[in-house]
Amino acid sequence: MSEVPDAGLDRMTRLADELTALVDAAPLPIVTLELDGTVLSWNPAAERVFGWSAAETIGRILPLVQAGAEADFRARLARVAGGERLVDEEVVRRRADGRPIAVAISTALLPATADRPRRLLAIYQDVSDRRRAERLSELERSVLGALATDTPLPDVLAELAAFVEQTKDDQPSIAAAARLSALAVEQHDVRSALAASEARARERLRELEHVYQGAPIGLALMGRDYRFLRVNEMLAEMNGLPATAHIGRSLHEVVPQLGDELAAAYRHVFETGEPLLDVELSGMTSKMPGARRHWQVSFVPVFDDARRVVAASAFVVEMTAHREAEARLRESEERYRLATHAMSGFIYDWDVAAGRVARSGRMHDLLGFAIGDASPDAEWWLSRIHPDDADEMDRRVAAALAQGSGFGLQYRMRHRDGSWIHVWDQGLIVRDADGRAARVVGSCSDVTPLRRAQAALIASSRRYESVVESLDGIIWEADAATPRFTFVSRQAARLLGHPTERWLEPEFWPAHLHPEDRERALRFWADGATDDRNREIEYRFRHADGEYRWVRDIVTVAREADGTRILRGLMLDLTEQKRLEEQLRQSQKMEAVGRLAGGIAHDFNNLLTGILSYSELVLEQLPADDPLREDIHEIRSSGERAANLTRQLLAFSRRQVLQPRPLVLNDIVAGLDRMLRRLLGEDLELRTELADDLWTTLADASQIEQVLMNLAVNARDAMPDGGTITITTSNAAVGAEESKQLAYVGPGEYVRLTMRDTGEGMSAETMARVFEPFFTTKEPGKGTGLGLAMVYGVVKQSGGSVLVASEPGAGSVFTIYLPRAAQGVAQHAAPVPERRAAGGSETILLVEDDAVVRRLAREVLRRHGYLVLEAADAADALAHCGRADTRIDLLLTDVVMPQMSGRELVTRAARTRPELRVLFISGYSPEAIEHHGVLAPGAEFLPKPFTPQTLTTKVRAVLDGVTAAPAAEH
Repeated sequence: MSEVPDAGLDRMTRLADELTALVDAAPLPIVTLELDGTVLSWNPAAERVFGWSAAETIGRILPLVQAGAEADFRARLARVAGGERLVDEEVVRRRADGRPIAVAISTALLPATADRPRRLLAIYQDVSDRRRAERLSELERSVLGALATDTPLPDVLAELAAFVEQTKDDQPSIAAAARLSALAVEQHDVRSALAASEARARERLRELEHVYQGAPIGLALMGRDYRFLRVNEMLAEMNGLPATAHIGRSLHEVVPQLGDELAAAYRHVFETGEPLLDVELSGMTSKMPGARRHWQVSFVPVFDDARRVVAASAFVVEMTAHREAEARLRESEERYRLATHAMSGFIYDWDVAAGRVARSGRMHDLLGFAIGDASPDAEWWLSRIHPDDADEMDRRVAAALAQGSGFGLQYRMRHRDGSWIHVWDQGLIVRDADGRAARVVGSCSDVTPLRRAQAALIASSRRYESVVESLDGIIWEADAATPRFTFVSRQAARLLGHPTERWLEPEFWPAHLHPEDRERALRFWADGATDDRNREIEYRFRHADGEYRWVRDIVTVAREADGTRILRGLMLDLTEQKRLEEQLRQSQKMEAVGRLAGGIAHDFNNLLTGILSYSELVLEQLPADDPLREDIHEIRSSGERAANLTRQLLAFSRRQVLQPRPLVLNDIVAGLDRMLRRLLGEDLELRTELADDLWTTLADASQIEQVLMNLAVNARDAMPDGGTITITTSNAAVGAEESKQLAYVGPGEYVRLTMRDTGEGMSAETMARVFEPFFTTKEPGKGTGLGLAMVYGVVKQSGGSVLVASEPGAGSVFTIYLPRAAQGVAQHAAPVPERRAAGGSETILLVEDDAVVRRLAREVLRRHGYLVLEAADAADALAHCGRADTRIDLLLTDVVMPQMSGRELVTRAARTRPELRVLFISGYSPEAIEHHGVLAPGAEFLPKPFTPQTLTTKVRAVLDGVTAAPAAEH
């Protein structure tokens, strides 16, 4: 034997190591066999896939062959031994645990060497998923075709059960694609072998080269410059280029569409020295440029003696068929899922002998349990059946199993949430070869809604009766030919007092009609006997207590099967509605009168301001003995009386400006006690009953005092021969029902003040008009008719309500409800007493749209030494405020003006003059009611009409800060 040169031997050694590493790292089982099937080598991938270790297989006939397939196995060995190359032939083999596995076998004949006869190389690939996908695809077409042709459900279920039976021993591996294990060959000490025999080394190189080139997976060796150093025939075939065309060319030249991804993977191996396994790639190659293909690639580093990465190997497995099989399988599963999902329940397969049940995923919709949460034991299912239904269910199923017939039964099951649902269970018995019941295939559906509908139908008549009897109206039925009722609901006795049996009497209904409505109501009934139109009517009907109630009858006309016309109706009590309508009409009348009175009073106040003020100015200039003084005094006196009338008109119309503050009514009553006793005289007794811990209310104290005075005067005039007036206070929590009696207010907490007298009392007609302005029962000249109107206006403007109750000879009771103030609101200090008029030298900006009032105020203020700037509207006033060189000590403004209100003017002026003091004046108007009826707390106000004395006194007080607040607070 000639010696191999050291360089050649080293090269062969490296190549042998390289090929050995490739076999060891191969992801697919690789096995070498004797021609008789004895195992010579068994790589790690074979051990992982089939479950036998190398020690258990080497030296034995290949253990993968299933019983009954030995002849086919021998025939395949003979074909390969004869030189035939078998690629991807699919057969069924078995694992060590006995489970079958579908594999594709690629087998090649390895040539003989000097010391070894010919051998066989076999590489296996798991194709179970592909076969399962094909079976499922066929089953999916069959099931969906059966459903589309309305095949009975038991037949479909039987087919599904048969499929489950056929595949019960197959372990699921659908989601995973077959992986090729690394080629593994028995490692030998190549260096020792080469040292012992050059021929043996060369033979091993040839053998490994045969393995490399004959491998059914793609193999490649790549340099650090990403150029191909070696490829096998399988990879060349995958890429559509000869193997020789790869050598020396870069990745981007050979597979341009995959170049970037492959280069990144190789770069990872070169930089880290770590393998990169099972990388999924997809794209196109020059072999099939229009078809997208899929590969699974593993990259393994190749080291030199210094553990430096000098190259990288690639193992490429074509996965296109597997991925397409997976897609078909997913599509099949989705169609199967949609088919079962379209069913109203879930499918089950009960193995009777084993006592185990397989169920579809729709069970979660029915019972709340996912498949994994429910035990497959039949006992689990039986334990959830309602105890009252279990015996009947056992009896029916046992009879079906004995007779071999199907069954359908209904029972209750306990849901996961603890509730009970009703299910309809329909099963089909599947018998074995001996005729015994082996399986039950069936479906369960939720019929709880159906049961509920049945229960609702049963309860419908009961509910109808309950609704009829609970309706706040009378349901009735009558013969259209005669006014005679044939049915009335029990509400008739509650609403109108008459027992239901009385209504069935022939002349009952006509006899209780109001005389003024009888003819119209009988004509309405007669029209219903001949006209099929539905209609309604309102009339008065006598209650059992003798009083008449307003009712509305809504009547429909119907015909019986024999053509007889009958009337059906709903009779509603309108008495309360009529009362509210009357109350609304009265309120609207009062509102209309109030608007008229308020508008007149506002304009009249401006005139009275001129009359009173100019009268006072003239008096100041006339000598004490001037005979005209008496005439001027009369003019002023008449103006003051007129001003008092306008104040009452404003109070009634709720157009006066209130200055509310938190107050306790007990303090107001106590403060007026002495004055009221003098006002009432000695022949009248005044009693007060004041509640302890009375709530606070928010109101204008002076106006509440006037309310008490007016009520006391009214009571005094009603008791010319003496009597008693009782004033009481109390807290009142008004509920929803009680609030219906109080106009304009709703439920809530109120402070109640009641004034009761023992006077002459009032008739119903008088009470209906008691709050109308200018209405009075007194003799001409004895009253204006504005006192109680003022009471009504102040109370309503304060957010409250006033009630009156009276009967002739029984006295009268006036009850006032004022809203309780929010808790935590403190009472304001009493106002500072008015000071005497005094002049000054400050600058006053006067804003008034009425020319007469503006000229008057300007003249009065100038006579008292003030510098007056005039503005006819808010725009002129803001122009004055915008001049930085103009000093303004007080803004005197009307509340209601065109374009901009006084309050808005003050707000805008405060932006540039935050310390500006403000005094409002107004005779008030309907617009003020809406937007300015109550000034902000702390605002200073002077009502019209005013006199020079009241004007200058108030101006001086505001300038001195005695009662004023800064303008920014308004």
